[in-house]
Amino acid sequence: MKYLLSLLVAIMPLLSFAQSSVRNEKLMAKFVADYNSVNSDGIVHMWNDSETVEWASKAWSAASITNMHKQYGKILSYEYLGIDEEDPNPGLAVYVINMSVAGTKNLSFTFDNGKDLGTFRFITSSDGIDKMMKNHNK
Repeated sequence: MKYLLSLLVAIMPLLSFAQSSVRNEKLMAKFVADYNSVNSDGIVHMWNDSETVEWASKAWSAASITNMHKQYGKILSYEYLGIDEEDPNPGLAVYVINMSVAGTKNLSFTFDNGKDLGTFRFITSSDGIDKMMKNHNK
């Protein structure tokens, strides 16, 4: 019994990480599909609180996404880089995205309360992200 309890304690962080990874991948796949198909409603409703939905309705309108397609292109692929430990937003997941017009860029996001989308940064950079990119490109 003691061995089983020790084993459970040892694997709990791994289970938490696996759950976060699955949640992050689902969000990225949904965002990429919605962005590439100009599904503004799909992007807007990734948030749950009414203030953010109101803001997102303007920022992620079909016209805005169409303009982003002209400037950056569609997302061709993405790859998880990791968590930006230097960012003030805990758990900021960072992805490298390859775009048809703009080439390689970054995207990052967090979840609030462990389930609702919080911070979302499209085409972003910071000291922490720049370090992650440098290590990724080695």
